[in-house]
Amino acid sequence: MHFSLNQINKIVRFLFALAIILLPFNALPYFRNILREIAYEGTFYPLFTLMVIFGIMFLQGEKIMLPKHISFKILILFLFWILLSSSVNFFSIASVETKGRTGVEKFLLQFMLVIFVIITSLLIYNITVRLQEPLYNFRRFIMISFLIAGAYSLVEIAFLTGQNWAGNILQAIDLIIRDTSQGATLYFGRLRSVSGEASWFALYCSFALPWIFSYIFTARRYNIWLFLLISFYLLLLIILSLSRAAYVITIVQLFLFIFALFFSRQKSIQKGRIYALLLSLVVAIFIVTIGFKDSIFFRQTILDVLFSLISLENLSNVARIGSQITGFSIALDYPIFGVGLGQYGFYMADYVPDWAKTDEMLAWIDPSVGTPWAPVHGIYSRISCELGFVGLVIWLAIWLTVLYSCYKRYRLNSRLAGSHDILGLSLLISIIGMLLSGFNIDSFRFFGYWITLGVAWLYLSSSTSNKIASSYELKHRHS
Repeated sequence: MHFSLNQINKIVRFLFALAIILLPFNALPYFRNILREIAYEGTFYPLFTLMVIFGIMFLQGEKIMLPKHISFKILILFLFWILLSSSVNFFSIASVETKGRTGVEKFLLQFMLVIFVIITSLLIYNITVRLQEPLYNFRRFIMISFLIAGAYSLVEIAFLTGQNWAGNILQAIDLIIRDTSQGATLYFGRLRSVSGEASWFALYCSFALPWIFSYIFTARRYNIWLFLLISFYLLLLIILSLSRAAYVITIVQLFLFIFALFFSRQKSIQKGRIYALLLSLVVAIFIVTIGFKDSIFFRQTILDVLFSLISLENLSNVARIGSQITGFSIALDYPIFGVGLGQYGFYMADYVPDWAKTDEMLAWIDPSVGTPWAPVHGIYSRISCELGFVGLVIWLAIWLTVLYSCYKRYRLNSRLAGSHDILGLSLLISIIGMLLSGFNIDSFRFFGYWITLGVAWLYLSSSTSNKIASSYELKHRHS
């Protein structure tokens, strides 16, 4: 069957939209035995299809564009450092085994994952470069994604308030969107939406939040209340997740977003919209505090969550902090090359501090087959441990160069257009959210990292910058 170029572009756009829309779905039950952890990610499936399409196009002579920004070169350096680190640690990787898994198996699976996500960023860059108004389209797809997750969450909220019918609906839906092989699927006491758990939903929110908020500041006056309501609902879901990481990241993102707008020299922002956004946060906190205080499923208050951030009596805190300290302790013994990609779980038992040996930690230490694999609970600790402090510096260099360049481009666009580059600011705040999430999640598999990186490369390309500036100069619009 022969497809025209126009048909191929439509298919590519649809699959790109689907990849964004499925981002919060990260506990899917399909192909787990074949694809391992990446099979959980809904975004993987349209991305893999897109890679096949672009692979065929490349073989037929289609040019693949490479980002010119320095971060792309640093990312390739990061890949080479993984290979060098693993070469230095070759003999130990080949000899270690725990929980029925070998060092070689873990390395190969993680290396293939890293290759895939790097290609993802390059793919996103090549797709968005070909789109008309790419940032507006990107934001539209994020909105659709959130509305789908939000619709599911309405039923989950009903369940959290004790409605039995809601639990039956959730169980029926979860058979399709969630791995139920470990038993019951109902999630008591916290909202996780369509994600595997509340912390992963928090990670998605840190990616989506600034893009959702941006609608408030680009909407026409007669639509602003709709977008305020959606933003309020997002804040409500974040609060109901009872995720400590989500609370901290949301506070930082909200502060930076409002600070940038409120103290901007640009006069195009109506400060009344900023006050309305802040009021949405206050109302969301009030509703949760009053409306859920008597729910048998909602066992913690907002203050309990905030106080637990600094409490070592919280066993979850002990396990998370202990895991990250363990990772950095390993790094101190292997500071240059680390122990090799994917190798944390083979070394951690000898480095766990005594005060961190909770029941959860002991299960991670247990070498028996079938026991859970040890998480690091932080990407920075994991990289330090597995790739050394040199690897950590390279990783940070990727993101900090992107962040700094996006900031400069955002300032330039705003000045040239004479009005605020709201979507550029959203991208900046989203990157910051991804960086903060690195203190809570240790996996490379979250596609929000790699999609954001690809979009940032697009934003930093000179031709795209000129289009963005012209767009803001000519009109303020919503999509």
